[in-house]
Amino acid sequence: MAQAPIPFRFRYEPEDESSRLDAYDAGQALYGISRSLAIVTHYVVHGKVIKQAPALSGAKVVVIPPQPGSFQFLLDIIPVATAIAQDVPAHIAAHFLYDLAKLIYRRCTGLRDAPETTELSDLLRRAPGDVDALTDAIDDDIIRIHRPFEGPVTVLNIYGGTNHFGDFNQVTYAYARARELGDAGEEFIGDVASYNGNTDTGRVWLPEEQRTVAFRRDRGIKRLPQPDRMLLSWSLDEYVNQRDGTIKLTGRGLRNRERQLKIIFVTNVSTVRPAFE
Repeated sequence: MAQAPIPFRFRYEPEDESSRLDAYDAGQALYGISRSLAIVTHYVVHGKVIKQAPALSGAKVVVIPPQPGSFQFLLDIIPVATAIAQDVPAHIAAHFLYDLAKLIYRRCTGLRDAPETTELSDLLRRAPGDVDALTDAIDDDIIRIHRPFEGPVTVLNIYGGTNHFGDFNQVTYAYARARELGDAGEEFIGDVASYNGNTDTGRVWLPEEQRTVAFRRDRGIKRLPQPDRMLLSWSLDEYVNQRDGTIKLTGRGLRNRERQLKIIFVTNVSTVRPAFE
């Protein structure tokens, strides 16, 4: 028996019912929606991060006719057979897809994120770098999805089935477009929640922000020194095992116009307390 389509809904709320949405903004939004869903769906099906939406296999993203009188995009994820028999998914876990998409959309817009399913919790412990890569892969799509805010739209509500991903607005749009780079030497104290030693990228839990924030080595540094990388790995191990692994990252913060921190470009890593004690 074929699996039922997995529905998503992106509802744009205008200032008033007589408002009209610019066709270019609508087109950019739909492109960002379909591309981001394709990338996340491919990961759920195959466990691999792709950079191009056409590479999606085992499923397809289709658009459903919108309801009259609304700025709304309705999309279904439909499992499909591929040329390679063993590449055909018997079932796409909708609850995992919804949870992963929700976490990534919220993470890309500076909203607090937390897993709601055991599958996503396990993924964040086992391969947090994959979630970071997915977040990076759809970063530009998040800006496209917010394009209607250049016009009459005031709020975007995103749903995966009945799961409400959140209210997205001018604040989340500004966060996605963050371009203000702070001065060098700023200090950030927290616990590493994910880390990829090959690329020196990850996320750090900052108590002051009450959320995780992305970090990566500063553009002027080819590779973080070995002691710094060891501290990052140590902090992550402590964090995973629910122990105090607080460290200090020194670098520059990228913020939006509302001063929300989006990413830290790291130049140095140091301890707040003696490490490896």
